[in-house]
Amino acid sequence: MARRTTSALRALAVAVLAGAVAFGCGYPYWTDHPWYGVLAVAECAVTAAVGVTLIGTPATRPAGALLIVAGLAWALSGAADWNVGVVPLLADWASATFFLTLGVAALLYPTGHLQHRVEKWWIYTAVAVIGGGQLLVTVAGRPEWLGYSRDVPWPTLLGDRGLFESVLVAVSVVNIALALSYAAVLGFRVRRATAFARPATIGVVVVVACVGLVVAVTQRGQALVDLDAAYDAAVVQGTVALVVPLALFGAGVYERWLAAAVTDRLLRQTQPASVVRVRDALRTVLRDPSLDLLFWSPDHGGWVDTGGRSITVNLSRAATRPADSPDGRWLRLVAASDGSPLAVVDVDRSLGASRRFVDAAIDAGRPALQNAQLEAVVRAQQATVVEQLRRTRHAQAEALAAETRARRRLEHDLHDRVQVQITATLQRLAVAIYRNDDPQVAALLGECKRLLDVAARDVRLFARGVNPAVLESDGLRGALRALADGFPGLVDARVVATRYPATLESGLFLALSEAVANAVRHAGASSILVEVAQDGEFVVGRVTDDGSGTARLSPTGGLENLRERIGALGGSTELDSEPGRGTRLTIRLPVP
Repeated sequence: MARRTTSALRALAVAVLAGAVAFGCGYPYWTDHPWYGVLAVAECAVTAAVGVTLIGTPATRPAGALLIVAGLAWALSGAADWNVGVVPLLADWASATFFLTLGVAALLYPTGHLQHRVEKWWIYTAVAVIGGGQLLVTVAGRPEWLGYSRDVPWPTLLGDRGLFESVLVAVSVVNIALALSYAAVLGFRVRRATAFARPATIGVVVVVACVGLVVAVTQRGQALVDLDAAYDAAVVQGTVALVVPLALFGAGVYERWLAAAVTDRLLRQTQPASVVRVRDALRTVLRDPSLDLLFWSPDHGGWVDTGGRSITVNLSRAATRPADSPDGRWLRLVAASDGSPLAVVDVDRSLGASRRFVDAAIDAGRPALQNAQLEAVVRAQQATVVEQLRRTRHAQAEALAAETRARRRLEHDLHDRVQVQITATLQRLAVAIYRNDDPQVAALLGECKRLLDVAARDVRLFARGVNPAVLESDGLRGALRALADGFPGLVDARVVATRYPATLESGLFLALSEAVANAVRHAGASSILVEVAQDGEFVVGRVTDDGSGTARLSPTGGLENLRERIGALGGSTELDSEPGRGTRLTIRLPVP
């Protein structure tokens, strides 16, 4: 409140000063034309006061400074009626300065810098036209030709009447062309303005364009060579130009109201706060569907997006003027209440012309952004865990693939070497028993043959469970049926005919065959049922036996190894075993 009071008092003081200067400069003329004096004083006071008001905001400070200069310049232009010394010359140049600074001030509003290259070129042209035209009129004419006393010192270099009149016509035509080009530049600004700036921009553009045309039309003919006509034109110009600072002031009031509306709307749309809600609220209130948010993650020491993914941010773009951004984006860095990095708001660079609204929305949304940052950091942590799990699963899958290759080699060795040697040994034992006449030796050889038969059966059982070739050709159904055929009357297989990825088929077959082997060796079962079926997005494998029901999961047992293998494939195992009621092992694997 105290700050607003101080600003108001400062504006009033400058307005009084500018009005006093205007009254003092034009006093000789105002005594006979009091209404002209009132309008001139009002023009200078209002223009300077609005300039002081705009200086209070960094973005509008350049426009405000030029308005103060314009107000004082218009006050000095009224000193022409003193008609002594160099005062008329200074008054003419002050009038030119007024129109130039007023036009540039309108172009610098509200961002504090020129928004497009065409505006820069117009200013260069205006300086050349207005300054150059005033210079030509000064050096080509004499003071009496301009309505001043013959005794007024004047820098006449040419002094040719015909040339002087030609210069006046040329200056009048060029000024009208300059005013029309100014209207075109302002129209281009309206077309490029953002949705926020467009309502206020249209009002300012229309007013300034009309003022420029009125000034250009009235600043010609007798107004250039007759002092009374020049004062009449100046009254019209000053009265019309008075609308420009008022339009800028009105646009500022409208923007403040709109900023307050943006704040209120954002506060309502971010409750409760979340990453998506805050981002969507900012997109809505700033009318930028491409807006995105990035959050600082202290745990990662870097930036993450709304999904928690790490991302590289070039913060040098955050300090660049939006209009200079090479990729059409503007990064707005947001700090937390303690000054630490909080977020980056990535918006279209056209919103640089509506910086006040962007700042208002960010200030209102800072608490919600802090809550959203916590959510983004949690997402980043979850994403890290998921990535680590993915890498672990990939490493486990590679290990399983290597294990499968090793099992194939082992199967080949068991079938082609061990089983062949056992079979040959059994045949030789049979021959030895047949030819031997010693009952004790025959009994010993028979016991060896029996033990070797048991070993041969175990090797066959193990070889079938390693990685049979039929698994590759006929899939789970063919491999498990082949496994069941090795135990006629004991094992039955009921398997779906669907084919699955090789890793899944190999892992599930190895697990089921190991469960069958455990049931044959340890459970004393008389019936074993192997089942495989599809259950939604999972493949379910089950081995059920009517054995002793003493199976347990232990850290060093085979079933624990089985569970680890299934877990590596992203599956789960469930064991149901009660003494005297048999065992049921259920395996669930996701289908990739």
